[in-house]
Amino acid sequence: MDDDYTVTSMLRRLFLLEGFNVQTARDGEEGLECAKARQPDLVLLDYNLPGRDGVEVLRDLKRLYADIKIIMITGTDDETLQNKAVQAGADFLSKPLAVHELRARAQDLTH
Repeated sequence: MDDDYTVTSMLRRLFLLEGFNVQTARDGEEGLECAKARQPDLVLLDYNLPGRDGVEVLRDLKRLYADIKIIMITGTDDETLQNKAVQAGADFLSKPLAVHELRARAQDLTH
């Protein structure tokens, strides 16, 4: 889930090439609905979403599926935010993303 179309498009292409089945969402509510319908193995979740922040969405996803794997992505290096995300059960990466690191973490979480 990311409200930045450029980021979403790039991540979608990357994960399709890696063999993942990809569904995108523009905001947290749409992402939650997608998760309910598809029960994903992995969610890439931006912190800065319209309406609700990513940590709120993360907590809702974990309530739905306790074992769901989530990588929180954000453009800020806020250590407090990173701690909140990790305590809520997510891995954490800052933008700009290092594609090799994102790919490695996704593979580690899903295999």
